[in-house]
Amino acid sequence: GTTTLMANLAEIAPMPEAEDVCTPPKRTVLYSYKNWPKKYGDKLGFRGSKCPMWISEIFVNSLSRYLPKTKLIVGIRHPVKWFHSFWKMSGLPTPYNNTAPCPCNVDENGKRSRKCSNKCRLECPDKKLFCVARSRFHVTLARLGKTNLTNEERMWLAPDDIDGGMNLNSFNISNTIFLYEQTELKDDYLWERLADFLGISYLPNNKFRASAGKRRISNDICAPAYDALRASMMRYSFELSMWLLRYLLPVARDPSRNDVRVADADRFGEIVQSYQEDPCRRLIRMENGTYVLNSTLMGGFPAIPTANQSTSKLKTIRIVRGS
Repeated sequence: GTTTLMANLAEIAPMPEAEDVCTPPKRTVLYSYKNWPKKYGDKLGFRGSKCPMWISEIFVNSLSRYLPKTKLIVGIRHPVKWFHSFWKMSGLPTPYNNTAPCPCNVDENGKRSRKCSNKCRLECPDKKLFCVARSRFHVTLARLGKTNLTNEERMWLAPDDIDGGMNLNSFNISNTIFLYEQTELKDDYLWERLADFLGISYLPNNKFRASAGKRRISNDICAPAYDALRASMMRYSFELSMWLLRYLLPVARDPSRNDVRVADADRFGEIVQSYQEDPCRRLIRMENGTYVLNSTLMGGFPAIPTANQSTSKLKTIRIVRGS
């Protein structure tokens, strides 16, 4: 995914091929213009870096203030698949300890209260690298301020969460954004449109890199034991799909707007439409918005345990038979 993108962008800009450099924008500029050209060569005169935190509440204000013309390339994928990838790379035996969100919201300056400021990392508590809340890509993207954020729109932005819905703060950044879906990286049209976004005639795309992680383990998020986990994530995945289709994608289609770009609006829409479905094909969505086990499958699925509850002592949720 992003590692492949970085490897190819490193052909035009001096930057590490497979490393997140999550320093404040001012320091990253120093690396990009002074340190990295000496180490990697000056290439084509471009400068770049990769850090997911740059569009988070931690750095987004300073990014827009100090680098207002810097172009942002943002990738997303199905939240369940994203979570599964991080779980495999983490080496953790169970994903259930990574379900709780940070208990505090950020203010209009991107700051949290003191009781949370040293305990949360992105949207995750206890400085965890990943959690279910971090898969809410629509919340992160909406904070950038590229849509109107009407009351109706906010109902698709995790309205029941402490930092979502009516509590979501917009930072109204001036930076232009190129949004892609991970599966598009295999298609030539993505690289052609990305080259156009960057103002160059050609962007190399012959390098493939996989992020193996330091403690990568083999696991199966589609196993029945994780049906309840996926059910909790699919609510966000459905919201993400609806928000992209109804609010952000129309901005990318608007010829009068050039601050949000996608490679192919129709293809992008088709892909994010699939976010409304469980990638494991075990869960279906009910009219009330909950996801339950498909009635063609036998049994129930375990409830998400608390932090102190062993996965071997889980209770089973009774299946609600959907039509």
